[in-house]
Amino acid sequence: MVFDPRGSRRLDMPAYLSDLLLAGINSEITIYQNTNGYSFCMKQKLNNIIKNIIKNITKNSEKGSHEMEEKAPKYYLIKKDIIKKIEAEDYIAGETIPSERELMDLYKVSRITIRKAVDELVMEGYLYKVQGKGTYVKTDENSHDLFAITSCTEDVIKMGLTPTKKVIVSQVVPADVSRAKALGLLPGENVFRLGRILYAGDEPLNYTVTSLPYHLFPHIEQHDYAKESLYHTLETEFGVTLCKARRTIEAVLATDEIAEYLDIEEGMPLIKFGCTTYGKLAGNEEEELPVERFHCYYRTDKYKFYIDQVVPGSDLRRK
Repeated sequence: MVFDPRGSRRLDMPAYLSDLLLAGINSEITIYQNTNGYSFCMKQKLNNIIKNIIKNITKNSEKGSHEMEEKAPKYYLIKKDIIKKIEAEDYIAGETIPSERELMDLYKVSRITIRKAVDELVMEGYLYKVQGKGTYVKTDENSHDLFAITSCTEDVIKMGLTPTKKVIVSQVVPADVSRAKALGLLPGENVFRLGRILYAGDEPLNYTVTSLPYHLFPHIEQHDYAKESLYHTLETEFGVTLCKARRTIEAVLATDEIAEYLDIEEGMPLIKFGCTTYGKLAGNEEEELPVERFHCYYRTDKYKFYIDQVVPGSDLRRK
């Protein structure tokens, strides 16, 4: 609020400045700040008035921001500081951050406060934990093109890690309604159901449950899918050429079963893919058939996904 030197009325700051500008005033004016607002006298030019007003507004804004930070929870301030250090590359991608004890000493807070800050940064995708080794800054290297049709094993190899698999289920079972519909079957027709945990190094990365039409791939269950690639089996033994896939993606929370498979806490956010893969069979290369339906649960603290988009009609699109 300001006092108008032309009378006793009070005006909002922006309104008063507008009056001055519209009137074209360029006389010398000075500004004094008191507890009620601003009083104006003829001394300094208008541009100096504006500079002083902006200076005071900025000062008050910074003061308010500082007061808000002082009132914020300690764990939140620690989170912000760690994020700043990640962005400034004080904490390097792919390397560990200081231990809990070191962070406690650095910020002079309890273990509970540090754990809350770190756990939230893990949930938000800045960090990830390796049991027995420490907490690491997440990198962009462990990422995957959503539009590429590749096996999970190939993805891990591209990450520079050694893939291993653990088979949870491998059996021929009747298809439920949703799987039968996706695979073009009648409910109750047999499918081969394969559930596996994929490890990148010694860390579980995802859990995938796959169903395939058994009449197209008889005896497919006789392979050891802890050691063999499912896609390689389809291509070499059954002459399948994979041609396209239709995927869905959603965020879900880990059930107790999935959490156990992936060595994470129940309720942790996951990326869930649903996918129907289409292929051409040897001897029937004109028709694309649904050959696979799977659901895959990815740990969000270990993996990122990206989409390459190209502007229609651009040179990149024509290459």
